[in-house]
Amino acid sequence: MTMEGLLNMPGAAAGSAMRPPVQLITPSPGIVLKSVEKKTGKKVFINLVSNELVKKPLNASDQEVDDDHLDKLGIRNLRVPLDVGEPKQSTDKHGNPAMKCDVIFHPSVVDRCRPGLPASDYFVAELASLSLYWVSKEMDSELVGWKVIKGKYHGDGPEPFPWVDGAWDPWGKGAQQAPKQTKNTGASEGAAGP
Repeated sequence: MTMEGLLNMPGAAAGSAMRPPVQLITPSPGIVLKSVEKKTGKKVFINLVSNELVKKPLNASDQEVDDDHLDKLGIRNLRVPLDVGEPKQSTDKHGNPAMKCDVIFHPSVVDRCRPGLPASDYFVAELASLSLYWVSKEMDSELVGWKVIKGKYHGDGPEPFPWVDGAWDPWGKGAQQAPKQTKNTGASEGAAGP
């Protein structure tokens, strides 16, 4: 979410007593996905990062699920809070122009993507689906295909995210009205992915 988006949240109007405090959080690196922008063929590196301030996946009652639920049932049919950083210019390992973008989740889902863990392939596929969908929207360009590449972060290290209490939970107690739902196309609208 951009700083402008944070400042335009309900209750964030200039001079408003309800204006939520904004702070910068630095996420922990997780895994890196490589995708391709369909119309240009440019590589896009998506860093899946995490921070404890992002809520855990939520069930239909808007309750955070526990680790046992994640281990047994995964994240399908859950709302998975996330935020997409601003896409930035980067380069690939050969020095060719590329893009990079961070997507932040709660550590309980990113940590389950580590190779060798039970269901790691499932969690990688689910988070890749969510990430590609939301990064495509952020870039206003379709991304096609993905694969996990070596390393925990593409670039110099995770960049700070602006964090506002409730920013990743627009349906929470701080929201003035529920956002209009059209169809379930992603985590912020109630689905775990396409």
